[in-house]
Amino acid sequence: MDIKSFVLHEAVLELGLADPSRYVWCLHDRMINPNLSAGYTPVCPGDEQYLVVQRNFDVTQNNPNAAFPYSSYINGALYYYNIIEDCDTHPGGRPWNAIIEPYSTDNLPINIRR
Repeated sequence: MDIKSFVLHEAVLELGLADPSRYVWCLHDRMINPNLSAGYTPVCPGDEQYLVVQRNFDVTQNNPNAAFPYSSYINGALYYYNIIEDCDTHPGGRPWNAIIEPYSTDNLPINIRR
């Protein structure tokens, strides 16, 4: 790999020109359910609570200064998410890992619907 290609790739990612569905939903926080009884060992993923936020801006709204400019739509396609939880036992007591996987709820690809 040459340095120009690497720098161009990183610059495109930094400018936000990468995959548009990457940040439509983000896992902001993950915590153990605070209502568990004392001495209870939490079970993954049943005892986890998540704070999922939107980071996709809709600049094509009628009012660009709206109080809530976030959107679940990308190019007219509605996106939702799955939370993928890695519940394997990790050596050294590392915490469990979780990621968000966004997916389109539309059945047809965007270029076919137009």
